[in-house]
Amino acid sequence: MDITDEILKNDKYKKLVDRLSTKTLKLIAEDHLRALQEAHKGIKKEEPERLNDLEYLQAMADGMQILAKTVLGKRSKK
Repeated sequence: MDITDEILKNDKYKKLVDRLSTKTLKLIAEDHLRALQEAHKGIKKEEPERLNDLEYLQAMADGMQILAKTVLGKRSKK
């Protein structure tokens, strides 16, 4: 099982992702700047001590884009 599947099986994260509109997911998946902005907001809220860790921010944005693409793929199959 890859990390994306693990995230989507976690109720907390699944609920957060499920609340995102398809439009928002597309923006995150296709626009790296938007993914960085969303990652920044999430880090600011959940882990403010890591706000200046640029490598962490980049990794979070990359992960968000992968997750958004995965969720969009699953939504299109339904």
